[in-house]
Amino acid sequence: MMLRFLNVPFLLILLVVPLAAREDDFVELKRLESSLAIELPYATEDNFTKEKLYPVARCFLRRRVAESLVAAHRSLADRGLGLKIWDGYRPHSVQYRMWEKAPFPGYVGDPKLGSKHNRGAAVDLTLIDLETGKELAMPTPYDEFTPRAHRDYFKLPPEVAENRRILQETMRAHGFMTIESEWWHFDHREWSRFPLSDVSLETLAARSDRDAAETDKTTHGNAWPRFRGSNGGGTAPATGVPLQWSATENLKWKTSLPGPGSSSPIVWGGRVFVTGYSGYGTGEKDAAPKDLVRHLVCLDLATGRMLWTADEPAAQPEDPYEGYLPEHGYASSTPATDGSRIYCFFGKSGVAAFDFEGKKLWSAPTGTKSSGMTWGSAASVVVHDGVVVVNAGDEARAVLAFDAATGREVWRMEHPMLEQTYATPVLHPLSPDRTDLLVAVRGELRGLDPKTGAVRWFAKSPVTGNLSAGPVVLSGNRIALFGGFPRTLGTVFSGGGEGDRGDSALLWESQTAKSYLPLPVERDGLLHWVTEDGIAACARAETGELLYRERLDVASGTGKGMAFYASPILVGNHLLATSRTAGTFVIETGPVFKLFGVNRIEGDPTRFQGTPAVAGGLLLLRSEEALYAIGK
Repeated sequence: MMLRFLNVPFLLILLVVPLAAREDDFVELKRLESSLAIELPYATEDNFTKEKLYPVARCFLRRRVAESLVAAHRSLADRGLGLKIWDGYRPHSVQYRMWEKAPFPGYVGDPKLGSKHNRGAAVDLTLIDLETGKELAMPTPYDEFTPRAHRDYFKLPPEVAENRRILQETMRAHGFMTIESEWWHFDHREWSRFPLSDVSLETLAARSDRDAAETDKTTHGNAWPRFRGSNGGGTAPATGVPLQWSATENLKWKTSLPGPGSSSPIVWGGRVFVTGYSGYGTGEKDAAPKDLVRHLVCLDLATGRMLWTADEPAAQPEDPYEGYLPEHGYASSTPATDGSRIYCFFGKSGVAAFDFEGKKLWSAPTGTKSSGMTWGSAASVVVHDGVVVVNAGDEARAVLAFDAATGREVWRMEHPMLEQTYATPVLHPLSPDRTDLLVAVRGELRGLDPKTGAVRWFAKSPVTGNLSAGPVVLSGNRIALFGGFPRTLGTVFSGGGEGDRGDSALLWESQTAKSYLPLPVERDGLLHWVTEDGIAACARAETGELLYRERLDVASGTGKGMAFYASPILVGNHLLATSRTAGTFVIETGPVFKLFGVNRIEGDPTRFQGTPAVAGGLLLLRSEEALYAIGK
């Protein structure tokens, strides 16, 4: 449309009318940011009315207001601080009950006019120390209706005045206004666009639960949040992923990467994240370990367009690029995401969290040791209920856990037999009230409390030597553990229990149903896998009975005989096994070997070492040169 302007004097008047928000515009704060501390006195009798005013201890705000609040909370993390929320949205009818108890203008809003709380546009809060969770000293307790609670009350100790200043400046910087009578109360600057509301907290809680359930369903098909997908199972629904492709067929996009890597891509919210490295170990002349830089790359899932790259120079000293380290390089750990942040394990350079725009939010050390073999780092990240877990077996001889919001170390489990273990831990849900974190050490399998690191149970394991393949959760409360060197085995254990389970947890072991590096997947009670030297195999998960072993037509052009580094994944009823140099083998699942086909991407001579990912109907393959999206 072309706008034409008359050559005459005129007066242009803009009328800006705020659009009223919808009743479904509320969002639960804990769903938006799990690290927010929520403590609602009005959901108890411990408040100035001495009555329980809220039927549920769930806190809501208008989405625009909640997003501003979360931004304020996250901005405090660099100081080791965060926000504790005392009140958010308050139904209008509750305002009348408050007024009956305390008709104090300036402290309690007159219900005839309504409070900003009734609009979902006001919040009562304070500062906490993120490490301890304790509240910082403030002028008064919450809801003390005295002059000391006033915004500008000045007869305060310096520490208290400084805490109040930090809170007020942080909130103002993120779109909130203070009020004169209460240091804890903040109104969003856009409060007038939100109408008064009396929708009940029970209704909002039920709606939030339904939305979360729908999100979980959607996420299952449109996200791949960690190594081998949801909980590391390596399975994906057959949502339109083609079983045949090449450089000219069913290739949706290809994007060159800033450097090689053996890590897998992960996916969340229409974005793909993958790591790589450059500067050293990639053929640069006269390069040294000090030149090594790791990269976290973000791409658009639909188009492959690179959105940003976060660069992380390597801490020194770093293991030299020699021996077996060139087999996988310096970016072998797959990141993980909880939808709020991306978490990366960079070996001796520690663990780091990034936001979805590439800003590093925190980093924490994970140790600087090396094993006697100096094979580098490989274990991938696991996230559970606000805790980030990494197996730093070589770096620290420990499994470490960090607070997802701050990077504070929450717990560590040390064990000398974690040296030369590169296996990624896995979560084992046993009941609605119990989930174990499975950790394999040389000669032992352990079930930990993921929140505290406490060992709930442990069992003797015949899998010894170095461990590259981690535990895999199977149906029927079974756990597969393949690997070991020089004696490689396949084993299956029963899960759960308490204390020392000795030999009783081991259900079977096999010297034929085994693999050193790639992990198995389960379908209909059958385990399917490929071995590092190119054999496709199938066994019964319950007994270990080997049903077939078939050598694939594959030869590794490089890599000391290893044909496969990546683990296979299951897409529908087909196993997709990506070899290093001979393409991806598509094998039908079942007790009889059936090769559906082999797909190769011509023109890429580099190794494909990362386990594939599936999201949004696309299969993602990473080589040392590029990331590929396969789709119809």
